[in-house]
Amino acid sequence: MTAVNIFEKFCGNNVMFRTQDDVLQYMINILEEDYIDIDINDISKEKLYNYLVEKTDNKPEMVQVGKFIKQLDQTELNRIYYRNNLIEIIRNSKTIQDLMKDMLGNDEFLDPNEPPEEIKENIDKLWEILENWVYYDHQDFYCWDNADVRERKTVLTIDTDSNFLYLQPFVNACFDQFGLEDNDLNRMTTTNICGYLMGKVIANQYWTMTTSLGIPKDKRPIINMKNE
Repeated sequence: MTAVNIFEKFCGNNVMFRTQDDVLQYMINILEEDYIDIDINDISKEKLYNYLVEKTDNKPEMVQVGKFIKQLDQTELNRIYYRNNLIEIIRNSKTIQDLMKDMLGNDEFLDPNEPPEEIKENIDKLWEILENWVYYDHQDFYCWDNADVRERKTVLTIDTDSNFLYLQPFVNACFDQFGLEDNDLNRMTTTNICGYLMGKVIANQYWTMTTSLGIPKDKRPIINMKNE
């Protein structure tokens, strides 16, 4: 359940709210965190409001959300919009695009668990930014329903202790953004970049989960998923 929820949020932007209060708490959680300054396209208040309305079941209740958004400055608008919005931040951040250019098409990047030394610095910097801007490190009150009932976009199926992930939207976004030729090498490197990021995502989320469960610190790394 924990794995499904974090993969759906981070990779698929599959965040849904039941009520206006859920949206307000989501925004407050994001704004209470520190952030890294990056080169990113600005989002309007209207666009953020419409984006959140579309993700909320009870749309007529959104008056207070509109009032809250009106008080936000540009950085705060950006931080909320790009959270759990991986594809959009790739399309709209020059900082991220510059980091990714040197990784794409690297014929030594054969294993998502072991990036080549020449791209290690870039891919770790990429994760540092995405962890700060996209990764949402909060448990969801509706996590069971999200995993069991709602339509999923990233986790195709679950097999006992496995999640099978659909990464094609990420690959397509990279191909479109960077004008990549559709060949085996480019498909491999884009998929491996995403696979590397997913490994970071689940390690972080399981650390949060085991911490909240009161598991001793030295035992928390035992609970993890290997990336195959």
